[in-house]
Amino acid sequence: MPELIKFADQNQPVAVVFGNERFGLDIDEVALCNRLMTINGNPNYFSLNLSQAVQVVAYEIFSQTSFINNILQTEEQFVPQGEIDGLISHFDATMTQIGFFERRNKERLLRRIRRIFDRNGVQREEIDILRGFLKTVGQRVK
Repeated sequence: MPELIKFADQNQPVAVVFGNERFGLDIDEVALCNRLMTINGNPNYFSLNLSQAVQVVAYEIFSQTSFINNILQTEEQFVPQGEIDGLISHFDATMTQIGFFERRNKERLLRRIRRIFDRNGVQREEIDILRGFLKTVGQRVK
């Protein structure tokens, strides 16, 4: 794998060729290859299907390069404490409006709701979702 990556880094064409699951590459196909790669496994029972072999090779390439995969990661935008306080006030107003506190300890419940947000580090999108929900509940109750 290091040799393959070295050639690719030097902008030399590199191809990884896989044979079919039943027979692998035939002699003529092997003769066209510059290097051969073997995936080690249990000698008593070694069997990889094509997709597994491709996955192992792709993982090895990925693990030995400095490629940083942040495509699926979103930049976390944690909100300031004042916005969490505003959300707690919004919970308080909505829960009061719907009568949620009639048989419950308001201060204790709001304290526990605050602990949920303090423990997890709330992001902008999460605040927006909850604010939208509370606004809709408040509008429907009117």
